[in-house]
This record gives sequence, structure tokens and C-alpha cells, in this order.
Amino acid sequence: MAQVFDFRTKLKKVQTGTGGKPTKPAFKLPMLSVATEKGKKFQLKCGVTGHPKPQLTWMCKGQKIAESETVKMYNDKQDPEMYILEVLKAEPDHAGEWTVEAANQVGKETMSAKVSIKKQSKPEIVEELTDQKVFKGSNLKLRVKSDGLPTPKAKWSRAGKEITERRGVDFLNNAGEGTYECIIYDVGESNDGEYQVELTNTAGSAVSKCKVTIQEALVKPSFDALKGKRPDWGKEFRLTTRVSGNPKPSVKWQKDGVDIKDGDNGVKITSDELTGKHELLIEDFGPEHVGDYKCVAESEAGTEATNFDAKPEKPAKKPTVDVPLQATKVLRGQTLRLVAKISGEPVPEILWTKNGKPLDVGPDVQSFFNFESGEVELIINNFEDKDVGSYEMNLTSRIGKDSSVAKVDITEPPKTKPNFDIPLSTVYDPAKKLLILKCKVSGYPKPSLVWAGPDGKELQPGPEVQFAEDPSDPEIKILNITNFTEGKEGEYSVTASSPAGTAKRSINISIKQTKQENTNRPQFVIPLKVDFDPLNGLIVLSCRVTGDPKPEVKWLKYNDKLESEGDYELTADEDGNHVLKISNVSSTHHGDYSCMATSNLGMAKQTCTLVLKEKPKVDMVERPVLEKGKPFALGFKVTGGENIKVRWMRNGQQLETGGDVELSQEGDLHRLRIAELNEANAGDYTIEASGEGGTVRSTISLSFSEGGSAERAVVLFKWNVAAIKDVSSQLQTAGFKPAGSKIVKVRVDMLQSQFGKDTALMGKLISMPDAPVFLACWEGTGVNDMLKKKVEEVAANAGSPFAEVVHASANAEQGKKEVGIWFKPYELSAWALPDVSL
Repeated sequence: MAQVFDFRTKLKKVQTGTGGKPTKPAFKLPMLSVATEKGKKFQLKCGVTGHPKPQLTWMCKGQKIAESETVKMYNDKQDPEMYILEVLKAEPDHAGEWTVEAANQVGKETMSAKVSIKKQSKPEIVEELTDQKVFKGSNLKLRVKSDGLPTPKAKWSRAGKEITERRGVDFLNNAGEGTYECIIYDVGESNDGEYQVELTNTAGSAVSKCKVTIQEALVKPSFDALKGKRPDWGKEFRLTTRVSGNPKPSVKWQKDGVDIKDGDNGVKITSDELTGKHELLIEDFGPEHVGDYKCVAESEAGTEATNFDAKPEKPAKKPTVDVPLQATKVLRGQTLRLVAKISGEPVPEILWTKNGKPLDVGPDVQSFFNFESGEVELIINNFEDKDVGSYEMNLTSRIGKDSSVAKVDITEPPKTKPNFDIPLSTVYDPAKKLLILKCKVSGYPKPSLVWAGPDGKELQPGPEVQFAEDPSDPEIKILNITNFTEGKEGEYSVTASSPAGTAKRSINISIKQTKQENTNRPQFVIPLKVDFDPLNGLIVLSCRVTGDPKPEVKWLKYNDKLESEGDYELTADEDGNHVLKISNVSSTHHGDYSCMATSNLGMAKQTCTLVLKEKPKVDMVERPVLEKGKPFALGFKVTGGENIKVRWMRNGQQLETGGDVELSQEGDLHRLRIAELNEANAGDYTIEASGEGGTVRSTISLSFSEGGSAERAVVLFKWNVAAIKDVSSQLQTAGFKPAGSKIVKVRVDMLQSQFGKDTALMGKLISMPDAPVFLACWEGTGVNDMLKKKVEEVAANAGSPFAEVVHASANAEQGKKEVGIWFKPYELSAWALPDVSL
């Protein structure tokens, strides 16, 4: 079959059509080169435009080609501007450069492409079949490798009878590598004999043979590792394994020791007897599915089992409203915040309703949920009469449901006389001859404003007078006067009126004075910026403000003033640098934050919006296998959040790829690999995921000692280097091995809970508060008995180095327990006594 190599590139678009101005021929698509085999069909195509319609001439190596029985020339039925030359049977003299010329009365254009004819060759065996001895009940795999063109076809046979692909027999062919495989599953006596593969193409054939002997053998059942991930509530849970053995084992599944059948409690069990694959599937994992799952394989050769503890990270819990919504009244035009705390596992779905109907979320209606604290928040901005009603938060999960209801009414604030929160101020732009007056007025009911000019008459909107509001704060009213000249100088005033009273502010404006005030009014010389430190859960907002007189600066959230308390810290310096630090960042800190600077010359304000994202999640999906001298791998899936940064650490120090450590990432899967595991690799390995929503860490402790399940003992020495060396020498001479050591300070309060019942030991410890103690772990059969004997001999031999032993494990069980109390896993490794003194 012809191979087409696409060298297509972007061409300039050519206008087409049958009418209009004559145009020179142009190729709208390139002609592609072709590689084919002798005797095969091939095509050359090109797209041509032009007016009048061009005439095409085809040439091979400069020689004109005419249409014949083996050469066809025609147009594509779907695209008349697509011209096709088709050669029905490729010959060696067709190889070379082909050219097409398109011509009309305006001009002509040519385009070329290459045609390659591959040479045929008969099959040649590169790797022969090999004789095999196969146990009954196992799988037979025959493999041969060859060259040849065209690609040979394989015909398999046994004892002269052709083998066809069917259930229990697979053919795997890889044309690129030239390999042919025949796999026969679950072989028996009938599969014994001579096998042959014949490889054939148009150039010839080749044969390879081998002999297969089927042997009887009892093979104890064995498993591939039982594969599965820790289940999540409400998600799919799957366990898979492969079982082999001779004779073929029978397989059953158990949960907590009780046999499971397909269909029991939503469990699906499938198996493939030919491949030995067995699978258990739960599509919707719930509390009833928690337990120890076991796959058991039995045959006359023996019984084997493999198990998996299916338990989600968090226990199941019905959705619960821990802190309910509270009925409230909201001032007209203000913001409603309904807050509750919930819990549940799996995390329940949250649905808000108002008066029994679903609440539509939009710019003025927002719902937030903090996964860490369980806090749910509903925010409705600019609360009006239409928002009054009964609000209900509904929680649902497959385990249950719960809800909380709160009635919300609107209330009128007390009448307050109009007040100028920001005094009347001016800005003058001499280049534009633009005068800007600003003020901010509060009061209830909302005051109406009347602006007046030097003549005392009310200003009306027109070509040179415009009224506006500040986009960042609609309560800030603006008067723009264009074409402002000396003739318009004088006293301007604004009067705020409401049923509660009247307030008036005036300002005498001269262009000269206003120019000076422009340079002194509050302004941001360094704009408001936001810095996020995900590792420390910190957000910093900062800016620099100037003005004369020195402006008063306030930090606002949703126009509510912030103070230095809780998670907020406000600082400022003499240079006008103002900083707002937000610690312990979570989704509760989302919102609009503003820095507002005011003085008697005016106001400046800058605002930013913090949108805090979901915290990342870190789940172990590849559990490590600990075996000295073998590779070690950790795999974690990092999901959720945005702009996630992941790093690995060992004992708190960041890791990079190098030496025997390799760090890699495939999508959301992050891996740490150690080429060859040994004592030097012991430690606490941590993966840390940081994003806009916060930081998450997961740690696994890796220890390596030769002890395994060997008997261990813990020994506490007073700090006496000579005695410690003497005791260590005696223990080593007796065949015991040191497995860990460190120096600690005695803290009676820390030891009381572990050794409080041992009055003799506590008496010794109390007598040496905060003294250094040498702590050692020894291992070997009988180590506890020897220590006990040596310590008891101290009464008869006060000069014994064992007199410096404060405590030693009494028996193997106590030694195992105390190793866990005193030592971290990575602290257990061979040690040499340091030559130090205190």
C-alpha cells in the first residue's frame, strides 16, 4: 500500500471563482510526495485555481505523460479544482520527480513531487523459533523475527495442521519490528508436537520450526500483586489480580472471612479463565463495603490468598449541620452573610433554596465552602425587599441528609443626617482644562445632592458639566467641568439633603491654587499589589501613599474597616508604606480589599479582589516495597487547587534529581525513585503540594536495618564514654548488633507516662534532671536476657560498667515497645560510638 508523506505548509489564500477579472493559475494545496511498491496503485493530487480555468500538463522526469489504460487523469467530484493523476500499476521507471504545469492566457505555474518505488525482497528469518518445554496449564509463546518487502504474512501450523486465531489462541504481529508471535493459553497434552511458521510475500517465502514438549507439573497457586487504590466514598472501587497454577486453581473472594458472590450488595465479580485475570468491582463504595477483602486460590497443589484492606481515609459520617444558620435582619442595601458549619463523609452536596425554590447563584449571590473548617457561607450583596424570605441549606450524600433554615428580614437603618465622609476636594488638569470635584456623603435615607456654581444657581448637566460616580465606590460622587478657565473661578458648593436633614460643603476654586493642591492631594506612588506565599499560608497586600497634609489611611473589606486582629495584621512606616498581612489563608478570606487614603484635599482609593482556590489533595497511589538492594518507588497523585507547585523533602531538606534519587511527573502523578535501597536512604520522605488554596504535605518514614523481626532492646546510659564503650564491646563480643543510637536530655514529664509505674527507674531519672543520656538500640536473640543478667550483677560488682546503665528493656516484648517510643524509623541503622565528651 502506498505511503504518503505530508509536507503540507500554510499557503496564502487564493480567491476562486468562475467570473470576474482573469487570474493567473495558483496552487491552493501542495502536491505530496509518494512512496509505494512495484505493482501498487498510486495517486498525485493538486488543487489549482485561476480564470479562465487552467489546462494541466503532467510530466515524469521532464517527459510529458498522456492518459492511457494505466494512467488516469480526472477531477475530484467534490472539489472540481482538485486534479488527480492515478497510476494503476507502479513500475521502476515511475520513480523520480513528477511535475504538473497549470496554464491559462494570464500565465502558468508549476509544482513538483517525488515518487519512490520500494524494492521487493523475500522473507528472511532473523530470529528462529526455539524448542520449548512447557508445563501443562501454563501459556505457550512462540516468537519469530524476519525481514522482507512487502511485509510477509505468517501462517502457523502444528504437525502439518494450520493453527487459526480463536479463543485461547492469539496472534501478535508487529510490522515495524518484524516480529510474529503465536500465544496459546492453558496448554495441554494436545498442544505437544512440532510447530512451524511460514512467512510469505510476493517475492518468496521462509520457514522456521521448533519442538514443543508439554510437561506435567503441580504448581502451587500464585498471584500477581492485588492491585487497588484506597477507596473514596461514593466512588468506584476495583481490585484486580492474576492467578496461575497447575492444575488451574479455583478462585473465590471473601470479605472479612465470608465468601462473596457476584451481585452481593452491589459487588461485581468477573474472571477470565484463559488469562487468569480476576476482578472485584464496586461502582458506588459505601459504609457497607468497608472491610478486609481476600482473593483465595485453591487447587490440589495448595492454597494461597492475597488481601486488601478497603477502608477510606476518613470514616463515613452522615451529613450534619454542626452550627446552624441564624435568623437575621439585614439593613436595606447592605450585604447578607449566612454562615453555618457542616461535616460529613463523603463531603455532602450543598443546595441553597429560598422559599422552597432553588437559589440562583450570580454576581450578587455567591456561595462558598471551606473544606478544612467545614464553614459554609452564603453572600447576597445589595439586599433589597425581593431578597426577604426563608433561606434553607440542604445537605445530601448517599449516607443521609440534613438541613438548616433561617428567616431573613429587611430592616431600615435609623435616620441619620447627611454627613460628608470624604470632604469636597478638587483635581485640575490644565492640559485638558478639566476640573474634577469629588465628595462622599452618607446618611439615611440616602441623601440627594445639588451642585451649585459661583452664581449660586444649581448646575445642570450639559456639554461642559457632567455628573458621575467612582467605579470603585458608587458612593463617591463626581462633578466634571470641562473647558474650565479663569472666568469660571469662584465658590462651588454641594448640598446633601434628606428627610433627616441637610449638610453643605463649599470650596473656593482658583486655577492657581488648584494646581498646587493637585500635587499635594493623596495619591498612590506605589500601586496596590498582592503577594502570595503558599508555603506559609500568607497573603500580603502593600502600597505607598503620599500627600500633604499626611493622609489618613484605612484598609477595607467590602467597604468594612479592618483592624489588626485575628488573621489580619496592619502596619505602616514613616515613608508612607502600608501593609496588610493575611495569615492562615483560607477561602473565608476571599473578597474585595481596598486601601483608602483621605485628607482635606481629597481621597484616593485602590481595590483588589482575592479569589481563594481549593486546597490541593495528595493521595498515595503507589505504595513502596521495602527490600534492601532493590529499587524503591513512591507515587502520589496531586489533585485540586490551582497553580500547584510540588516538591520532595527528606528529613526536611529539599530533594532534587541526582545520584540514586530520581524525581518525575506524569500528569498529576508524582514519583520518587531510589535506584538501590540501603541504610543511607533511611529518613522521613515528604511530598509537599502548594497552591493558591494552601499547602498539603504527606510523609512516609523509611527505615532499614538487618534486624527485621529480630529481638531488640533499648539501653539508657548515663553519659560516661568509657562505660558506654566497655558495655558496647561486651555486647558485640557476645554476637549482638548495634541498631541505633542518640543522645537525649532527660525530661521527667515526658517519661512519666511510659515509666511511671517503675518507681526505681523514676527515682534515678528524677535525680538527674536535664542530664544527657546515651540511648542505644541493640538487636539479636537473647539480648534482653544478657542485659538483665548484667544489670543484676551490678549489686555484687559495683565497678562494672553496667553500673552506668540507667535502664534496659526487661524482655523482648518490652524492647519492641520501647524502640517505637524512643526511635524514629530512620534513626535505626548501624552506628559507631562517637568520640565526644560534654
